[in-house]
Amino acid sequence: MVRAIIETPWGFRIFELPSNSWFREGGWHLYLLRKVGVASTIACWKLARYLGAPRYSIAGLKDAHAIAYQYVSIVNPRVTPSYVDLGDVKAWYLGRSSMVKPGSHEGNLFKLIIKTEDPERLCENIKSINVIPAYYGPQRFGILRPSTHIYGLALALREPGRLVREYSYRYPLEGEYRLSYEDKSVEEVRRRKDPWVVVESVPGIALEALQAYIFNRALSEAIRGGYLDQVRETLVRIRYCGVEAVLPAVRLPSRDLATSSSKWALLVKSIAEVEGVNLELLKNLKPSLRPLYFPFKLRTCSVGDGLVKVTLCLPQGAYVTTLLKEVSVLELRAPEKEVLEEERYLGVES
Repeated sequence: MVRAIIETPWGFRIFELPSNSWFREGGWHLYLLRKVGVASTIACWKLARYLGAPRYSIAGLKDAHAIAYQYVSIVNPRVTPSYVDLGDVKAWYLGRSSMVKPGSHEGNLFKLIIKTEDPERLCENIKSINVIPAYYGPQRFGILRPSTHIYGLALALREPGRLVREYSYRYPLEGEYRLSYEDKSVEEVRRRKDPWVVVESVPGIALEALQAYIFNRALSEAIRGGYLDQVRETLVRIRYCGVEAVLPAVRLPSRDLATSSSKWALLVKSIAEVEGVNLELLKNLKPSLRPLYFPFKLRTCSVGDGLVKVTLCLPQGAYVTTLLKEVSVLELRAPEKEVLEEERYLGVES
């Protein structure tokens, strides 16, 4: 397998593809936001605070590893400057609009710069596939710490020692890039060594991470066992990047699955049993469906000077890191300053 290196965030960009329904007249003000190495929640909060707005709405979270462009609607701002520069967050005013609703976008455009010893082979690998497993990526919550699901497990199993260990351990790059919207919680736990006070005040985050973890485990087991098509519970229709697709889907792990006898439900229950997790703990999470795999549209893949430059489009909820792990041994590294010159290739102004 070819080895691929992405120096984040400079070699990894995301452009949100909007829905036309956003641009109706209304009481909201629309901004195009650019963030560099910061979680969407923090970026939008900074912008809303600067504009003097009580709240904001976005279509979805964007990976904190990346340089990302996304839309945010601001309600009742005190000021509406045409351009805002907050360092790692920049924004351009697009005018009045309706509220940008969560999940309303039609996918994301990715522009990647990948270092590899065999660019031609990596391009061929990417061109050889047209779907990817619908795994949740560790960056789902916009963080560098890949242990969010462990917080969920510790909460479910009432193991404060595990939480203390995870909160106290510093992962690679964490000291260099403070990208996490968990920062305040992490530092408080490190100081107080009392994780329950912090984690139980926001159990939804930990339980959603636990749900994603169990889903990933079950999906991996179905793929490894060769019976992915047999666990389908329903079909869902999605629209992304100007096309429509009908995909096999399943229910996310929840209390509903505890009383179901579908092959997917039995698989999820077996994973939960191995982990020692009672699905009743997920009772407060909204029931929802997720495809078993996602299609994608490859627009360009070019090679030169040991680099692969890729432009592709994915549906909302899909992770480009999952795609890259299907075709390479992927490594994420801290960015080198000279990589900033690649801004010219991407056609993006800082």
